[in-house]
Amino acid sequence: MKLDTWLFSAKLAWDNVWIRWLSILTILLVLFMCVFYLWNTISSVKEHEFFVMHYNLYLGIDDVRGWPWLFSLPAVWVVITMTDIMLAYGMYRADPHFSLSLILLAFGWSLPFSVALFYLSFVNL
Repeated sequence: MKLDTWLFSAKLAWDNVWIRWLSILTILLVLFMCVFYLWNTISSVKEHEFFVMHYNLYLGIDDVRGWPWLFSLPAVWVVITMTDIMLAYGMYRADPHFSLSLILLAFGWSLPFSVALFYLSFVNL
């Protein structure tokens, strides 16, 4: 897909009020939760030199890693969400309903991911 084609499709998608507000809401949710997560966990990781990567209700803490892994979960979430939004904006001209469903998918998986990062930040305190 050429850049001009993608830009034209993105302009058409931006005119759709549902796609515009869902993408803005999704991006704000992702950025807010990533900043919240990093703000809470960086200070703890500096003190202890390790990071709790996974917490299970039945097993407790079952995955502890070094501090570089702190950035892996937000980075994966941002890359997948932005790829999904870019694909949705590029596909709008060909199929507007599929584009809206991609935006809804990005918002839908952002909710449980934000809850997971919220609780994971408190496990690391």
